[in-house]
Amino acid sequence: MKSKLYPLLTVLTFALLSYGTYLGLGNGPVQATQSPDRVDASPKPVVLAVSSSAIFKVGDTAIIDSVDSGVREKEMVIAIPDTTHVTVAKLDHVHNENPFAIADKLPFAQQLKSPAPTEFTMGNVQRIFYYHVPAATCAYTLFLVNFVASIIFLWKRSATADLWAVTSAEVGLVFATVVLVTGPIWGRIAWNTWWAWEPRLTTFLVLWLLYVSYLVLRRSAEGGAGAILSAAVAIFAFLDVPFSYMANRLRGHHPPPVTLEDPGMKFVLMVNMLAFLLFAGLILWLRSDLEKVSRKISAAHIQKAARGAMACLALPAVFLFQERQNLNPTTFMLAGYIATWVIYLAYLLFLMAKMAKLKKEAAELGM
Repeated sequence: MKSKLYPLLTVLTFALLSYGTYLGLGNGPVQATQSPDRVDASPKPVVLAVSSSAIFKVGDTAIIDSVDSGVREKEMVIAIPDTTHVTVAKLDHVHNENPFAIADKLPFAQQLKSPAPTEFTMGNVQRIFYYHVPAATCAYTLFLVNFVASIIFLWKRSATADLWAVTSAEVGLVFATVVLVTGPIWGRIAWNTWWAWEPRLTTFLVLWLLYVSYLVLRRSAEGGAGAILSAAVAIFAFLDVPFSYMANRLRGHHPPPVTLEDPGMKFVLMVNMLAFLLFAGLILWLRSDLEKVSRKISAAHIQKAARGAMACLALPAVFLFQERQNLNPTTFMLAGYIATWVIYLAYLLFLMAKMAKLKKEAAELGM
């Protein structure tokens, strides 16, 4: 890498990844509770029933959040009558969800050093969320880059656009593979099954297969016609992205769009989202540089060696065994984190090997 920015970005990215992983794996204080009752707006103090008032103290700011109705307000806690009630100074809105969330607002300085709390219903396995969702976001983002680059290539026949289309699809497929691996690990605890042919999982699997097909076609087809056909396939493949994104709103095992009630969980998710987007950008930058070198070397050869690509989806045999057992959520959480980094590191090692090979070949050609 000739750019001096790349080493700095690498250090920053891995520092943020380490920090996000620490926040995801640690066990921080619970900052949210729930109120089971409907409450009306009032300019006077209002007593709110809560699951537990232990997270509050007088003078704290309570974040009262009704997700479905889009109502959210912040009010001061002026009294704590007992372990299941808090009194706020007033309410500006009606909160009619049953139940709705009430969270304690922590100072940002305390938020920075507070890991995510353990989710009540799923336990530690829920912490896969902090890797699973950022990986999906990165995959969708990279497929969007591939979509735009493919359109530009078909429009202007730009070699640069073709380069970004190929590299973004390959890196996006790595992140999509992480989603497909961590999802079943999480699902085994959450749903008591490794896999279910329900809308979100099925559409994402189809998306994965479409981009595998794109790369197979792109790497095996020769000449300009292959690049044009691949770009058309990429545009078609991207049509599944909005279907995949919206599919969890349909009936199925996969939960609807997740709203994290606890501010600690939200903060950890945002840190990991930023870290993995930077990580995706870093890998894309590296992969695009390697592709540029590879194309220069290929152009220097009198005859270009024919190359092909193969890909397959292997479902482990253990997926066939769905009976409920005494499963440890922490074990599955660690399996999800380990599987994620096995995939990422395997791909990085592949890129390192490719880089070494290209350097050797470039030296032999006197480049």
